[in-house]
Amino acid sequence: MKVCRIICLNLFFLILIVHASARTCEERLESLENAVQSLIENQRSIVTENINPDPMVKGSDRCPYLEKESKLWKRKLEDMEKSLTESNRRIHELETRVSELEFSTQQESRWSTGDRIQSTITPSRGGAAFSAYVSTFETDLSKDHIIKFDSIVSNVGSHYNQHSGVFTAPEQGVYVFSWNLYCTVGGYIHSQLVVNSNVVGAMYTSAQGAGSIRSTTCIIVVQVNAGDVVYVRTHPTQSPSSNLYSHQDWRSYFSGWKVY
Repeated sequence: MKVCRIICLNLFFLILIVHASARTCEERLESLENAVQSLIENQRSIVTENINPDPMVKGSDRCPYLEKESKLWKRKLEDMEKSLTESNRRIHELETRVSELEFSTQQESRWSTGDRIQSTITPSRGGAAFSAYVSTFETDLSKDHIIKFDSIVSNVGSHYNQHSGVFTAPEQGVYVFSWNLYCTVGGYIHSQLVVNSNVVGAMYTSAQGAGSIRSTTCIIVVQVNAGDVVYVRTHPTQSPSSNLYSHQDWRSYFSGWKVY
């Protein structure tokens, strides 16, 4: 009986030591299992060393409480294992939730600071493209007047001059040019696309008989040489009967780009 108490006390203190030294739930469980298994294996040897065995008496009669205590601790160990498993499940759920909240916070912070995905276009060597519009609502026109599209939308290669309204071709090739003009009710504008001094395109914009402003668009495909200048002007001999109009909802614009 004394030996049984000693064994139980050793088991109890050993469990306390293992329980205090384990750092994580998994380490604690593994240590407890190893400790119990080790004690069970050494029980018989400990009893044999301290008690003179009677060959006519069964082992269970020598220490009647040993088996009972062993079963009790096994049940406690099983309960602890279930508790640790449930704790691990809850920890996993909490970690998942924290990760989701961190991602959500990062996204909100990114958009709140105005961070946006921006594309950067790197033009190829010799590339040229531009688009510009008239920023003022009304522009006075006269004969042989170069229209200055002063607000630039894009200017790849910086070959368009918004102050003069002139595009200078960087190299020989085929280019596309497009321009659009607005005139007021009852008026009209004759305009031309000029390469150097040669007229390569013409357009007639009219709002005669209309109830509101009208516009016309013209597109020209032309081959030019390096250094050629291209611009839009009013007709050199026919005076326009309307000024030029442009608004944020409808633009008078001039665009061009090199095809090849």
